[in-house]
Amino acid sequence: KLGVEISTAYDSQTGDRLLDLHGLLAGKPYRGKPPPCIQFILKGLPMGMRNEGCVRLASYLLHFRRLRPETVLRKLLEWNAKNRPPLPEREVRAAFESVLKHGYLYGCQSLRQFGCNRAKCNIRPLRPITEDDWW
Repeated sequence: KLGVEISTAYDSQTGDRLLDLHGLLAGKPYRGKPPPCIQFILKGLPMGMRNEGCVRLASYLLHFRRLRPETVLRKLLEWNAKNRPPLPEREVRAAFESVLKHGYLYGCQSLRQFGCNRAKCNIRPLRPITEDDWW
C-alpha cells in the first residue's frame, strides 16, 4: 500500500516551520471557534467549490473536531442544503467516504480560495514555530 505521511507544515514562501501536524492531531479535539476558511465553507458554496469544500469540511470535522463519522455525515448533509445548488447526496457521501478512508488533511495554502484570513485564524500560528516550541 502506497501512502504519504505529512508531519510538519511549512510556509511555502519562507520555508519556516509552522505547524506540527502529529502534535496537533495527537492532542485533544479542537473545540474553539471555526477558523475563517471553515466559517466561509459553512455558509454554503456555489458551483465549482462545493465538492472541494465538502472534502475540506469533512476533514476538519473528522480530524480537528474529532467528531464521530455518523455525526460528520449528518452535518455534511445539513450543510449541503446551503450550497447553491446543493450537491447530489451521493456526491456528499462519496466525499465523506473518501476523507474517512484516506484521512486527508489540509493546510492553509489549499484553503486560500475558501476565505482564509490568517490574521483572524485561531488555528494557524501567526509566527513560525521555533525549536523552543518543539521541546
